[in-house]
Amino acid sequence: RAYEAAMRAGTLARKRYALDRAAELHELAVEFAAGDDARARAFEELGADHDAAYHGDPAFEAYMRALDLVRAGAGDGADVARLCLRAGKLASKIGPFHSPPRADSTEALIREGLSTEPEPTTRAWLLELMGEVALMWSELGGEDPLPLSERIRAAEEALALAETIGDPDLLAWTVNGLAALYELARDIPRSYRTVERLAEFVDDIPSPIERAERIMMLALTLAVEGRYLESVEPARRAYDLARGASAHARMHGTYARMVGAFHLGRWDEVRELVDEHAELYPEETGVPCGAVNGGVMLGALALAEMGIHERARELLAMIPRDVQAHAGLFALAELALGDIDAARRRVDPRD
Repeated sequence: RAYEAAMRAGTLARKRYALDRAAELHELAVEFAAGDDARARAFEELGADHDAAYHGDPAFEAYMRALDLVRAGAGDGADVARLCLRAGKLASKIGPFHSPPRADSTEALIREGLSTEPEPTTRAWLLELMGEVALMWSELGGEDPLPLSERIRAAEEALALAETIGDPDLLAWTVNGLAALYELARDIPRSYRTVERLAEFVDDIPSPIERAERIMMLALTLAVEGRYLESVEPARRAYDLARGASAHARMHGTYARMVGAFHLGRWDEVRELVDEHAELYPEETGVPCGAVNGGVMLGALALAEMGIHERARELLAMIPRDVQAHAGLFALAELALGDIDAARRRVDPRD
């Protein structure tokens, strides 16, 4: 009875974005669980709480605790596939982690899930993640044992399945991942055409946070293409959707808005967003997320360009030395501050 009450209350708390409370309740459910099947369910829900908060390390640990119990008999093949999917999907993001899972261990999870011969939707998700392992190798370092063409074929198969299934969340994730793979293959026009398809179905994604993340990617793609005015509306939507969510999710929104405002010369808006982003940043210091760190760096660059040098330097000092995301943007901020040698070292440590 106490177990079921804690499980229900935790899930309701997560839906209200009371994520710390949700995690507390699901931790209680783990303690109250009378058997391994109930304990596995509680660990999975605990993982979902941390996942929603972009706390990658504890989320992944909880998913793996649930998976270990299911492997030992607390569930069936469908449970194994689902947990492999949840853990693999989280691992592929990289950004929410202080210590991201390795690409090879993530691929092992995906292959384990596929080995259960899952139903079509789960299979499509796992095939897409099989493709995205290439992105993990690229970002985390090391040599991918599979050719990029094979990764792309897996993601293209996933997209074909997703189009048949019609699940908007799956479609959005798949076109975003496939676009990143095309970019890795240096087929930039195809990458842009693919990610722009997000506009077809992003509004139908049920989860506001997942919707915000995909809309953010659309806004950033438009900005990268130089379509800054067009990026303003989706960036604002991503920002609004993340209100009341975790600090990490909110910084996705502030960064997306900041990019458009910076390139359009909307300096008052940039200054407001910089202050908001910097206030949130200490909660996520040390994660490798490009948006979380990029917002601080872009803010520093903007302030340096406006002549507000002391505050710009304070922002750059917030970023841990080992953060590699947006090294070029960090260098531009240093250059705008007149630190030419530091900027040169930032982009070429051998110099």
